[in-house]
Amino acid sequence: MSERIASSFVVPDNFLDEILEREKLSSTDYLNHTAMPHPWLLSTEDTIACVAILKKPVMWENNYVRLVIMTTVHHGGENLQPFYDYLTRIITSAENTDLIVKQRDYLTLKRILLSSDN
Repeated sequence: MSERIASSFVVPDNFLDEILEREKLSSTDYLNHTAMPHPWLLSTEDTIACVAILKKPVMWENNYVRLVIMTTVHHGGENLQPFYDYLTRIITSAENTDLIVKQRDYLTLKRILLSSDN
């Protein structure tokens, strides 16, 4: 996923290392088969979310994961907490994550992200 991001956006050469370093501090897996890995440092010019829906669950650190949302936030971002709070609300909803994994399409993900109920 980090390679896919790097092929479309400007990221530092150590982008994957930053994500792995952050993961060592505390796992980014959540209940509902979801993980949201992200770099430790703010180091990109864009705010990016790359989504992967795995065919089979993989053991992350504490939970099995099927939905991975790799994120990175613009290095000039002042208040990141609303961004992460919003994504966390979405991925901690079993209804949302089950629907995303089951439907496996962009329009479902977009509808959930834009839903005013989240």
